[in-house]
Amino acid sequence: MTSDRFRLLIAMLTVLCMTVGFGGRILKTGARPFWSDEAWVAATATQQSYAQLLRQTDVPAPPLFLVSVKALSSLASRPELGLRLFPLICGSGVLLASLLVLQTMRLPRTIVTAAVAFASGSAMLIAFSRELKQYEVEAFFSLVLALLVFRLRRVADPKGRRLLMLGACLTCLTGPWFGYGFIFAAVPLMSIPALLPPLRGTRRQGVLTSAIGLSLIAASTIALMILVGLDQARNPGLRQFTSTWFIRPFETSDWVRAIVYFCVTSYAMIVPQSLTAITLSQLVFVIPIALLLWGFVAVGLWTWPRRSRAEMTVYVLSPWILLLVAAMAARYPFANSRMMVMWAAPTILVMAAGVVRIARACSIVCLGKGGPGLVAGLLLSMLPLVHMLVRHEVHVGWVNHDFPRLLQVLRQERRPKETAVATIMASSAVAWYRGTQDDSLVLMPVTAGTCVIPEFSYENLIKDIIRTQTGRLWILTVEGRMPDASRQKLLEMLETAGYGITERLDAADRNSWGTARLLVATRGRAVF
Repeated sequence: MTSDRFRLLIAMLTVLCMTVGFGGRILKTGARPFWSDEAWVAATATQQSYAQLLRQTDVPAPPLFLVSVKALSSLASRPELGLRLFPLICGSGVLLASLLVLQTMRLPRTIVTAAVAFASGSAMLIAFSRELKQYEVEAFFSLVLALLVFRLRRVADPKGRRLLMLGACLTCLTGPWFGYGFIFAAVPLMSIPALLPPLRGTRRQGVLTSAIGLSLIAASTIALMILVGLDQARNPGLRQFTSTWFIRPFETSDWVRAIVYFCVTSYAMIVPQSLTAITLSQLVFVIPIALLLWGFVAVGLWTWPRRSRAEMTVYVLSPWILLLVAAMAARYPFANSRMMVMWAAPTILVMAAGVVRIARACSIVCLGKGGPGLVAGLLLSMLPLVHMLVRHEVHVGWVNHDFPRLLQVLRQERRPKETAVATIMASSAVAWYRGTQDDSLVLMPVTAGTCVIPEFSYENLIKDIIRTQTGRLWILTVEGRMPDASRQKLLEMLETAGYGITERLDAADRNSWGTARLLVATRGRAVF
């Protein structure tokens, strides 16, 4: 095959991978119901004005993220699609930005195609492109900043440098307001011009660029913290959630837990599995796979083109150091998978390079030529994308609670004056989908979307529900590894009071992090 035909084939393959990646993110996004965290964000974005969203402290979401979600929500008739449009656009932008970053660094075409294929089929990048959360937005902004910084180091034209500098400054200034995790990638990226020898321009220009960018990040972050961040962080419910991922420096158990989270997060970049559905026994293969993936990352960095190796190493590894410091300071979770999407985006690119390099080296050793190895590396990099095509339903999201279906059944079968109750993990989603207010549908009070309210007596509330109950009691809940203290307490107290518990329907969704369930409690044994 001539070089021109090979280049055309590789270009067509790259476009095909990106097209399939875009389709995997877009297809049926609006058909999946909001789960509790998403419903909580959706209610906030739709019920508050733009001015209120800039100052709200109840939801731990950046102000401009919520403003953008609200602004774009009217572009689609279904709220499940309209409210997810902003993360979806950013998730698609991640693929385009990844391609531009790789081209800026002048990587071999086969590695570029393999990296685009890996990014297009990444379970983590796909899942959070389709979810009403800010994590894919953080990944997009970090890649945009990386693209601007890398190009700035390679452009000699003064006008071009000024435009790139302006873009980098605007990204540094606005990025934290779209995603808090952005700063863990932005700080290392804006340090690169000062830390590394200049490729174009002078050392003085590089130091000045870093100084301006880091100053803007600091100023923007401080202003954000004063306006909303500190009050959001003081939310007791949010603290009880994030503290699970904090690290006490002198507690061995915290470090062991952090290492496990690190392996699970690394595993989840490629393997489409519900993260909290991973049991202790499954760690036997999760940890080796994570180590294998990090082996690919190490080889990818080691064999990365020398001209840009230091840049990519700083971009991929430095955020972990900052995250460790933040976790030890009890300020930001370490290795929480949802909050690592911004880190996964560049890491996947390096991982693909490692796969191709190893395949080529093996081919040279075994066959005396590298061509077959390059083809094998490309095929291996496309396996996640092929899996997404074959088993698309596994990639739609790690949480998929079909409460609309259960509420429809409830409306059809509940008799007058029968009470229905939504437990903690179901409360926000049920509140969103129940429509008109129904005083007989009791919602367990929550904070931070799905967290208990400290010092609130859920036991007393359950006692009141049972004491005033005259007929059947319907229960909308979530079953699985999602912790729900109110569910367990409610079922125990109902059984003590002589109620029999029956599941009304089969599981609404079986392959996710928790399953939406409709239960009915009847004195004695319930029969359908």
